[in-house]
Formats: sequence, C-alpha cells, structure tokens
Amino acid sequence: MRKLFVVAVILAFASSPAFALGIGARAMGMGGAHTALARDITAAYWNPAGLIHANLLVGDGLVSAGYDGNIDYNKLFESLGNIEEFVMDNWEDDIDFVSDASGIAGGSARGIGISYIPAAAAIAVKPPAPTGSTPPVLFNGAYKNAIAVTFGGKMDALPFPMPLVSPISIGANLKYLNGEYWGLTHAGGGITVPVELSHATGNGVGVDLGAQIDVLPNVTVGLALRDVIADFQWTGSVDTYDGISLDGELGNLTGSEDFEMSERVPTHVVLGGAVTLPMVAVLAADIDHYTVEDDGSKTNVHLGVESGFPLGIFVPRVGYYTEDGGDSSKTTAGLSVGLGPAHLDSAFGWDSSDPQDKFWMFAASFAL
Repeated sequence: MRKLFVVAVILAFASSPAFALGIGARAMGMGGAHTALARDITAAYWNPAGLIHANLLVGDGLVSAGYDGNIDYNKLFESLGNIEEFVMDNWEDDIDFVSDASGIAGGSARGIGISYIPAAAAIAVKPPAPTGSTPPVLFNGAYKNAIAVTFGGKMDALPFPMPLVSPISIGANLKYLNGEYWGLTHAGGGITVPVELSHATGNGVGVDLGAQIDVLPNVTVGLALRDVIADFQWTGSVDTYDGISLDGELGNLTGSEDFEMSERVPTHVVLGGAVTLPMVAVLAADIDHYTVEDDGSKTNVHLGVESGFPLGIFVPRVGYYTEDGGDSSKTTAGLSVGLGPAHLDSAFGWDSSDPQDKFWMFAASFAL
C-alpha cells in the first residue's frame, strides 16, 4: 500500500503544472498563445512546423523560473541530493515552498534543429515541530530532460495555386527523455510513525507533430499534436524507516521495495490562430484539448496580445491562460528589448486568487 502511495505521488508530481510551464518568454508573455506564432527554436516545444521559418539560429536559449517559499534558494538546490540531511537541518523551522524551472537551448538550420529542454521542480511542506511530537513532512524533488530533434518542411496547401494561400509548413519532433525523482513522506504525530524515502530514475521517448499555414498575408493558423507518442518508464525503490526522532533524524530501516511504473502523459491537441494588425498589434489565441486518465477531458484557453506599434527597441505584451481545464488561470505580462538580431525577453505571470502561484522567465537570443 505504501508503495502505491509513493507511485501516485510521483505520477502526480512528475505531470504537475511545474512541468507544463511553457517554453519561451515571448510565448508566455502572451499567455502561451503561440501555436501559430512559433517560428524560432521554441518551435521545438510549441509547434515543430514553425522551425521551417527560422532559417539559421545560433546561441538561442532561455531559462524560466518560479519560486515562492521561506527557504534560501541556494539551500534548496543543495538539498536535492540529500533530503534526509535537509529535513534534519531545518527540523525546528517552518518549511513551505514551491519552485520550478525550465529552459531550452539549441539551434537550427533551414528546417532541421536540435534542442535541449530541461525542467525541474521541488515542493516541500513541513510546519514547525511541536513540543514532544513530530510534524507531517512532504518533500518532492524531480527533474526531466528532453533532447529533441526537429524536422520541418513545406507542401502545397491546395492542388491548384491560390494567390493568398501559402504552402503548409509541417514538422515533427523526435524526443529522448530522462529524469530523476526524490521524495520523503511522514504523516506526523509521533516518533514511531513510519517514514518513507523514495528515489526513482526514468527514461522514454516522445513524438510531436505540427502544421502551420498563412491563410492570408496577416493571418496564420497552427495545429500542434504534442506527445502523440509519450512513453516514459520509472524504476525506483521505497525505503521505509520505523520513525523519525524529535530532532529530525531517521530511525531504523525496516523495509525496502522496488517498483516500476509507466507515466501516462496525455496527448494535447492545440489549435491556434494569429492575426497581425500592421502598426497596431499581434493578436493570438490557442485552444488546448487533452484527456487525463481517471479525470476526463479538459480544455484550456490561451490569449495574448503583442504591440505592433514601433516603440523603438521595446515590445510590450500581455496575456491570459487557464489551467487544469479552467480550474485556475493566470494573467501574464512581458517585455522584449531588441537591437538588430539580438533580443532579450522577459515574462511574468500570476494567479490573482493565489499570490503564491506565479512564474517569471528570461530569454536571450541571436538570430540570423
């Protein structure tokens, strides 16, 4: 039974929104409405068909991060390799934080690209230890990496030429995935309550498909099928200890159990459109539909606006998107600073109903 609980925690954590955070500060500044707009290295995440428009990109990369908590950030990262020591060192204090980070780095040459996409997350909750008793503890940390090879090309949209209809851009991603997970759980209440320490590693493969077409000179439509194939296998073990002392030290090891499991990643079908109003704005919208096993079908909406007015080197953005089928939402804002082929982008997002739920992103790119 304990093993099943840990497996459930890993699956819930590994597929949590922390890993679903979009890639790219421009995209997230526009609320993730990017399926029709992705035409740089971030197309490896949003829509592989867009890479055909990228020509040559060198040194293109970005990083995103979100954090809210009461633990020093450096101390947090030091803890990932030794959860037991981290819990014991902070046993007398309140621990409450949520953190995630992701990024992308890579390059492309005329429709063929390779990119590295890392993502990591950590969640911990532990109230101060009450006198003569032990508090409940939940600590989860994990990361996933993806290496994506992206291919793009063009084909005629119609069997006969139409002056305003461009060829269809099509693309595909082939992804190799790996990851690692750590976790510690304790129900609290006494020094003889069992403690479970878990660790797992995993790997898998994935395939994404996409298409884009300019149906009019200023109107683009995109379709992305993310994780059409997503096979990820976890292998790990759960160690059980007979308790935890009043100073946070683990008791005696009483058992160890190995496990294997498959992570079921839902396929996302995303339809997007973008309209460029010259000298005014770029408007974009995405509809993201997917099905979660045992939780049913869900649909999220992404909306974004980017200034089309020439403001020198600055381009502001705003956006909005829903999560978990509309159960929550975020408002976003972003700013781009560009000079020639070089660009610096930033984005920030927040949930007005939950001040702790937020993210920020930064990106730097140089395109030719």
